[in-house]
Amino acid sequence: MHDLNDPRYAGNPDVFFSSELLGKECVCCGNILEFRFFQKDSSIRDGYKSRCIKCEQTPWLSIAENTAMLREKNYNSEALKKQRPPWLDSMKCDIGRIGRVMDSTDFLKKLKTLIPRITWRQGAFADDLSVFLVDGRGELGYRYLWYVPKGNLPEFSIHEIDDRDVPIKEKRRGWRTPLLRCILSNMISEEDANRVFGYPPDGLASEVYRKRLYDHRNQK
Repeated sequence: MHDLNDPRYAGNPDVFFSSELLGKECVCCGNILEFRFFQKDSSIRDGYKSRCIKCEQTPWLSIAENTAMLREKNYNSEALKKQRPPWLDSMKCDIGRIGRVMDSTDFLKKLKTLIPRITWRQGAFADDLSVFLVDGRGELGYRYLWYVPKGNLPEFSIHEIDDRDVPIKEKRRGWRTPLLRCILSNMISEEDANRVFGYPPDGLASEVYRKRLYDHRNQK
């Protein structure tokens, strides 16, 4: 941001509107300034250097320094700040989010003791299982709920986050993600979920999970 008290930005109309050449544009900062803001140079046609005195005195950045400066400005931009969720620290806690690993089939079998009408089959992708609820509203009597990856699941979902601290996608779904959806949609109670799957651990990794449960519990 320009310093409004800097005399270079006073905008002298004599320079802008005079029929005589009383100033020039600095090739660095792009400001139209009076000649007094340039050093004299007889080798140049108008007798003054192409860069203003302020730009001449400003140290030049190397490519690495300029890249680092631009990266820092981009990282701290308002646009990127809006893309970062308030629980970013919890999402970055990969080791803590692994928690109690559970096989996807074991998870679904446990969940079926609470929701007998769920069933699952091969998903659209080879490594996924699609989970359905048997009812009369969906196509062929099945209503799609969500998917779980095959194999071992971390307790909480692990996310891919870029070097600007912006979440990109869910890298590996945790088993508490679909469990939470069941609780929030009132398919099962929080008490039943805790009885069958155990209480969520304390700590940064479970912060979002516990906050969503708290909000759901207190909206009733």
